[in-house]
Amino acid sequence: MINDKIIETILEKRKNLHPNDEPGFDNVWRSLTEIFTQNEEETINYLRNCPKEHLKWIKEVFDDISEEFKSEKFIDTLEYIEEKFPDLELSVDINYAKKYLE
Repeated sequence: MINDKIIETILEKRKNLHPNDEPGFDNVWRSLTEIFTQNEEETINYLRNCPKEHLKWIKEVFDDISEEFKSEKFIDTLEYIEEKFPDLELSVDINYAKKYLE
């Protein structure tokens, strides 16, 4: 099960990173990718119920998650999130996810 407290801690680090802190960005990126690529069903359940504020940051790793899962279910989830929160602008992420299926 994905631990909300761990995600919140990682996202808080991400929000507070200096724009030039590339090692910090890499660390957050790796942490989020590792968590969200362990179990597709857990990831999908988490993302479908995730607060918009968290999704704003988590979407940075959607490409890596898509590459790992290569999954219609994950694409459906991205489309669901896009419909729920259109201002997150996930069309590019959805297109990349679809390319991984090819």
